[in-house]
Amino acid sequence: MDSMITQCLNKTEITAPCNQNSHFDSLSKEKQEQLIEWCKANFNAIKTFNDGVTSFDLKKAFSCDPKGFYITNGQLKGAMEKAGFSLKATRDGVNAKFNISKTSPFFKKETV
Repeated sequence: MDSMITQCLNKTEITAPCNQNSHFDSLSKEKQEQLIEWCKANFNAIKTFNDGVTSFDLKKAFSCDPKGFYITNGQLKGAMEKAGFSLKATRDGVNAKFNISKTSPFFKKETV
């Protein structure tokens, strides 16, 4: 297992490398593209933030997807930004909310 991921498994603090959007850059180009495409295919952007789902929820959903793979919270946040979505930190500062519509394809097939 990647040593950075191993270091992050027990960390929830804001400064943990795995919670930083820049952790997205540690993925291979192929995995980056796959994750960004998943974000684009599953979510529609809106002007306001969706309070019903966080980056942790989406990270878990992608990791459990048959075409997915394990990712960190930071990798998901970075991918959502690269896919054109805005993010706002949750109260804990670790997770994020996104400007995604509740009518996005993701919500029609998944329960979070």
